[in-house]
Amino acid sequence: MPVSYERSPVEDSVAKVNNEVAVGSDLAFQRKWWRFERVIWVLFILIVLLDISGVFGRGPVADATLKAPDGSFTVKYEKIERFRTPSILSVVASPSSIHEGKFQIWLCQQYVDPLGNQRIIPQPIASVPENGGILYTFQMGDQPLGSKREEPTVQFALEPGKAGIFKLQIGDTFGSQVETSIIVMP
Repeated sequence: MPVSYERSPVEDSVAKVNNEVAVGSDLAFQRKWWRFERVIWVLFILIVLLDISGVFGRGPVADATLKAPDGSFTVKYEKIERFRTPSILSVVASPSSIHEGKFQIWLCQQYVDPLGNQRIIPQPIASVPENGGILYTFQMGDQPLGSKREEPTVQFALEPGKAGIFKLQIGDTFGSQVETSIIVMP
């Protein structure tokens, strides 16, 4: 026995223009959508401002300076670095730390390996493995007191090979040491 279904025309609750196209509006939905768009725009602007400031590397927030407790050296570096992006770590020697024209600095091996030490400027005259790190000796020359010459600086050109948080330890032969962390972003 065949079943008969009662058919009724489908009615649209949305008004039509010229009896052809349904045009309607859902004002409640539209307001929610506008609110969502404003939130997204604020997030985009926030991300751009954070990037410009250096939160993701290369900016004022990322730059840092450490000074040894006895003032024998100062380290200038980037707290936030990027994976496979070159950066410079500078060690500025104070005149009191240069003896017989030589300056010695020790870097922790755990720092040197993952942060990819590409080159050292100027080249050390000696590098010796010592106490879980490398002791570098540089020929700096003696500077007379009151000299206007540039500060004696050693630069380590880095290119991190992996992302993560790495401990930075730098010391000198006088027992002064600084310690911090470097974040390498992917």
